[in-house]
Amino acid sequence: PVPSRAPPLPRKRAGCGARGGARARRSPSSSARVAVVLRRYVGCFRDAKRLRGLNTTVHAGEAVRPDDVRSAVEEMRVDRVGHAYAAAGNASLVALLRRSGVHVEACPPGAARQGVLDAIGAFARAGLSFGLNEDDPAPQFANCSMASAEALVRDELGLTDDDIAAAYASARAAAFGPTE
Repeated sequence: PVPSRAPPLPRKRAGCGARGGARARRSPSSSARVAVVLRRYVGCFRDAKRLRGLNTTVHAGEAVRPDDVRSAVEEMRVDRVGHAYAAAGNASLVALLRRSGVHVEACPPGAARQGVLDAIGAFARAGLSFGLNEDDPAPQFANCSMASAEALVRDELGLTDDDIAAAYASARAAAFGPTE
């Protein structure tokens, strides 16, 4: 494997996050259930930012509705969105992500497994703040690593070393805590 150029992770973090259930993504009525789950936490996320000064992130739009990404940005006012692949084909939503400066946490191996790897290429072409991340490195997730994530976006999407370095710089700038 090629060594990764991923920067070391910050030791301290200060934020809160939520994700939609994996089971919900697989069912035909998943979009409604994920939206309901996220909507339950809108007030919590707003209060976390306003009253506690916490940074926030939510998994939204991984494999279902673009509206979940819109809700995360407009209603929950998150700093980062995990995945957001469903937003890639929606020009107004891509524009919203760019305008708001919300960072997208992209996981190339997982996106490839779901058949939505092109969404990460769309994020790069649109000039969004996005980072490259790895999904769980366990065997059931194909033992993914940052080196394999980099190779995937380089080989399948044509991202350059400069594009990859820019993604890491964006992720570092969106970190919830010290970056040194």
